Amino acid sequence: VMMPLLFALLVGLSIYNMFAGGFGETLSWLFTPDFSKIDGPTLLAAVGQAFFSIGVGMGGMMTYGSYLPANFSITRGAMMIVLADTIVALLAGFVVFPMVFNYGLDIAGGAGLIFQTLPVAFAQMPGGHVFAVLFFVMLSVAGVTSMVGLLESVTSWTDQRTTLGREMSAVVVVGSVTFCSIASVLSYNVWQDVTLFGMNFNAASEGLYDKITLPLGGLLIALFVGWFMKRELSFSELATGQQVFSIWHLLLRFVVVPAIAIILITGLI
Repeated sequence: VMMPLLFALLVGLSIYNMFAGGFGETLSWLFTPDFSKIDGPTLLAAVGQAFFSIGVGMGGMMTYGSYLPANFSITRGAMMIVLADTIVALLAGFVVFPMVFNYGLDIAGGAGLIFQTLPVAFAQMPGGHVFAVLFFVMLSVAGVTSMVGLLESVTSWTDQRTTLGREMSAVVVVGSVTFCSIASVLSYNVWQDVTLFGMNFNAASEGLYDKITLPLGGLLIALFVGWFMKRELSFSELATGQQVFSIWHLLLRFVVVPAIAIILITGLI
């Protein structure tokens, strides 16, 4: 219920922004390519964002996939996930960036823009305070549920590889994430003078995850599935036609793996 309602609110806010101003500038900014800005770090950031957004490279899809019924089409599911993720990302852009242009905010403000622009929009809407509470509550629920799914693989690994047990493993993992989250928040105020490689804790950890661990995790998964996992097992799991599977397997081996490796190396140089 919460996720469809959050999606409906995004659609409604996007429609509202069409008439509130800044929508034309948003379309131009989002869809006018500037190929001069594309380099190794840009591609690496894009790969990291894509992997983070759909849960690739961090075990998220493995966690959710383990609960799927045996007759579920992984190919169809993957297409639905990518399509839904793209639609929601575009809607988020249509919600946030028109306000950025309309009120002269810094477009490079990052994820924090949602907490700067949406309160302005809600304040000008009839009954906006009600929609504001609903939206941010649902956004919090979305964040927590996503965190639960992502932490499941780490919690399961800790439970299986140590003697802590399931409950204590969950406490340790969640406690570690909570500590890192608090450190990220404090890195913008009381810990702002504490730096790692010239960056505060949040920026350093974000760079580590986006530029190294996520692409590296995706690369290792692609290597394993493409070169080490039995072809027959992959074919049975994907449940596609032989021709489609052959193309997919070739692309995974000789396009995806080299491409991720090149992007990872280029972005780090």
